[in-house]
Amino acid sequence: MANLLDLPPELLTLVAKLLDPVEDILSFRQVCRSVNNCTIFWFGSLFFKECSISLQRRSLEVLVEISRHALFRHSVTTLGISLAYVPDSPNLFDCRLQYRPEDEESDPEDEESDPEDEQSDPEAEVSLGGNDSDVEQEISVAENTAVDGDESNMGQEPSALEETEVKVDREAYQRYVKDQAHMRESGMDTAYLAQALAALPACRTIILHNSHYVLGAESQAQETGLWPDTDVWMFEGPAFRWKHFTSDIALGRR
Repeated sequence: MANLLDLPPELLTLVAKLLDPVEDILSFRQVCRSVNNCTIFWFGSLFFKECSISLQRRSLEVLVEISRHALFRHSVTTLGISLAYVPDSPNLFDCRLQYRPEDEESDPEDEESDPEDEQSDPEAEVSLGGNDSDVEQEISVAENTAVDGDESNMGQEPSALEETEVKVDREAYQRYVKDQAHMRESGMDTAYLAQALAALPACRTIILHNSHYVLGAESQAQETGLWPDTDVWMFEGPAFRWKHFTSDIALGRR
């Protein structure tokens, strides 16, 4: 009887396409080097074709890492930029923003890897999904969320989620508030975005949206207890945000 490695690459890719959820796909790609290499192009188009970020440090760092990857940087065709931000004071009673790990489909203890750890040679071993991840940590949350939409808690009525005070790590929360201000005032967010966009040759569409399901957001939610806020009218006025985003995009696509 033929073993898995006797199958042609096309069949291995078809097998991967039939797998669900994300954890099964990642596990399949860890079977061996051959399976990993055979499915990498499909994997890149599946998970990185549409990337969604905010202007938070963590989110931008993940995007830069994708843009540095020899293969995945060519997969990104659409970039969603979220208006999500960290308010100076946490909203403790907004059920939409409460981080509820019990409601997630993914296992928070699943370990994943960094695309920067992968080899740039397509024939070399590629091992996404094996260790701590910088890029895939949020995949299981964001994979079914369109870059211009917002799902899960954000779409539910208050009656669907009990509106009770959430436990917030205030020390961690204030670190995010201060870092957000530093990124904005120093221009680091613009620099990160410009660097990434310059290295994404296939990216031709940029979408502005108000979803908090973006790369890096789950890490923040786990640390602080709250997802980023998307009520842009409460953050220095919409004029500031739009000016900031348009300048970022102009610099990034010069």
